[in-house]
Amino acid sequence: MSPSSRVHISVVGTGSPGTPKSVLICTDSTRYLINCGEGTQRILTEHKSKASKIQHVFFTRMSWRHLSGLLGIALTVRTAGVKRMFVHGPPSVVELMKLTRHFADANTTEVVNMLPLILVQSDILQKPFLDSDFKITAFELDTKDTSLEPRAKRVHLDDTSQSQPIYAYLFQGLRLRNKLDPAKCVACGIPASVLHSPKIRQLVDGQPLVLDDGKTNSHLECHNLKTNSTPPGTGLTPVICTVVLECPHESYIPTLQQADQLFAAIRSPREGDPEEPGGLVPGVTLAVHFVPPGLFESSAYQTFVARLDQCGQRAEEGEAEEAGGAQSCGVHHLVVDGSDARPVCPPVTGIYGQSVVLNTHFDPAVYPQLVDLCSVEAKPDLSAVEAFSRVVYAQPMLRYFLRPHSGFSTEHCVALDAQDLIQQAFDPLYVSQAEADTAFAEMRREIDVAIDKRTRGDVKSRLDDLDWPEFTFLGTASSSPSKYRNISAILVRLSPNDCILLDCAEGTLNQLYALHGAAETHRLLRGLRLVLITHMHADHHGGVITIARKVYDLTHNTAGLPVLAPPPFWKWVNSYTTFFGGENRVRLFPITRVYEAPDLASTAADGTDACDPIWRLRDTSEDLVFDWTKILSDLHLKVEPVRVPHTGTSWAYVLSRVVDGGGEAAAAAVEGPTWKVVYSGDTPPCSQLAEAGRDCDLLIHEATMADGYEEQAVAARHSTTSEAIGIGRMMRAKFILLTHFSQRFSRLPSFDTFQEDIAPAFDFMRVKFRDLWKLPYFLPYYKYAFARHWELQQTRADANHLRKVRAEEALELTRSAVMEAVDGPASRKSSA
Repeated sequence: MSPSSRVHISVVGTGSPGTPKSVLICTDSTRYLINCGEGTQRILTEHKSKASKIQHVFFTRMSWRHLSGLLGIALTVRTAGVKRMFVHGPPSVVELMKLTRHFADANTTEVVNMLPLILVQSDILQKPFLDSDFKITAFELDTKDTSLEPRAKRVHLDDTSQSQPIYAYLFQGLRLRNKLDPAKCVACGIPASVLHSPKIRQLVDGQPLVLDDGKTNSHLECHNLKTNSTPPGTGLTPVICTVVLECPHESYIPTLQQADQLFAAIRSPREGDPEEPGGLVPGVTLAVHFVPPGLFESSAYQTFVARLDQCGQRAEEGEAEEAGGAQSCGVHHLVVDGSDARPVCPPVTGIYGQSVVLNTHFDPAVYPQLVDLCSVEAKPDLSAVEAFSRVVYAQPMLRYFLRPHSGFSTEHCVALDAQDLIQQAFDPLYVSQAEADTAFAEMRREIDVAIDKRTRGDVKSRLDDLDWPEFTFLGTASSSPSKYRNISAILVRLSPNDCILLDCAEGTLNQLYALHGAAETHRLLRGLRLVLITHMHADHHGGVITIARKVYDLTHNTAGLPVLAPPPFWKWVNSYTTFFGGENRVRLFPITRVYEAPDLASTAADGTDACDPIWRLRDTSEDLVFDWTKILSDLHLKVEPVRVPHTGTSWAYVLSRVVDGGGEAAAAAVEGPTWKVVYSGDTPPCSQLAEAGRDCDLLIHEATMADGYEEQAVAARHSTTSEAIGIGRMMRAKFILLTHFSQRFSRLPSFDTFQEDIAPAFDFMRVKFRDLWKLPYFLPYYKYAFARHWELQQTRADANHLRKVRAEEALELTRSAVMEAVDGPASRKSSA
């Protein structure tokens, strides 16, 4: 296969709060992902980065910040049809990923079964990797902490063990093969016999051609033979080389300065070297620096940069003349430092577009504005980035075009503007903004009428005066994140200073940053007391370790973040500690260790609670149970697990709590809790859950599939919308919030009929008990806010219905044919 004619590098994330520190090298045929921290999957999904072409992932360090998104990426590329993905760098990455296979249950989910995708640990550390576009050489660099400066005075560090190796990668692009004109070859004295022999490939690959008479034809002398030479005006060689470096700490700088093997590889190869693939030239065009904030500007690192600048790749004479005389491209530096001191563009925009529409046209309290939309801070100055700037600090979606070589481009970077997002939301082809405004005005009139009735009729819930709990939905999608919804997580604030999480999928921390910003997110995390995990699918627990690490960074609590989870979760936590070292940041409470199954036989003999499915706390004489009871007591919270039949270790939770400020007497009133909330996790319809949650104030139930997709729901052991509502009716739940929507319905629910106690959840929706009554009034009007998606869903629903009708007709024809074959014509007459 010939080398790609188009090659560019795209910044996936800068490493600023809520984003991974990652770049993507894109060619016509392949994508090379450099690091994939948490959130990479969602960014690449939104920007349609052709997951089917992501076949290589390179890691610059064995760091959780770089690896935490690998599982999500693996699931995405597997869904796109990739059968094998190569992992380059630290040798233990694949071993870590093998441990995620116990997350999988192929019979119950299409998400986490890793078996069809083979992760291959490459041998790039032993020999360079070569494909049709690049020769890629890896360099393992190790260091010791030799700094004499006190640690407190050093440049801010990225988390790392001081003896941990780092990995540098040299991407040497292969020259585009030249297309020769046979007539011009003959005119230059090249015999027809040579033209049709393998020897002519030397010219095609850009190498000199020596004829039998001793005459040498170099590719420069034969430059006029090419039909795909460097595009006029670029002034740079079509052979492109990039070096990717990480310096997580200043103590690594001497190691980089003394990396003679790296610099030797950059300065090689030489023309005619028989051990090198054809078309390589010395030098480097772009250097990508993964560094902590402030390190790139340090004098010590600039000394290393100066040595790197001496390795600039030069344009060849003929190409320089053709392009207008440019002689050298020098080295351009892309700095990915994660600094929050400079304004940055968001890596995704879908969540902002949805948020601003819901905030503006529905309810600003229920749908709060994301922090970047209401920030008064200066916007990124993208105009300062020129095509061939020597040093550019990364912005999400910033690109550097290597072939054709046009340098940096900010065309795909997005500076947020609320008014632009609102205008983009309404498409006149479906619903104009004027039509939508008319519908929204009608919605507000209906709500005003309802408020008046509630006021005159003194309709008030006993929970309306409660300020807490407050429920913030951080993820409402199933399986994998979409442009508009992240995967499962709900933040429950029990008081101004205490909160818990119901599930914690990958990207949960990023969602908190998007909603609250860094300062408020860190304040909330200091008060995070507990995480409840429902089951072992990654779309429900993939963000726990990231959250636990951040909580430790903020609190330095060596006891770890309390997590109640199914027993298999301990294996994943222990594996993390083994591979990344350090102390365990999770304080695990396995459900079956602190709770015991109900003894249905004995309760039946008493004639009470014969079918009570709730698991009970074990004897508090055990230290683990005592510690768990103390956590719940401090929160005035009661947690009751219930088994549900999604997987063999799936659970739902019944939460109840006494009134805040009730003192010791209220805290002791466990028999009559003030409120009761049920969280289903993932489950098909479950009568035991309905019994356990009897008369609850709020049911949060999954509704993965829309009505009409019952077969898919049964196969995956999920619930449809009607099934979830049916469980709520059996439970006598006072209100039902639906969540965990399939990607088929990622923007809005597939139903629009008002029911006074039912509403769907959206990402970043924030509600208290007093807010629930108004949510159903929004339901008939979401289709005006997201009209194009509503029409698409209706089209899909119609197609699905037609498919089922045709399948039923075919089945009926088959039945008739079988009956006729068995009974003959007489049977048909008698039936008539």
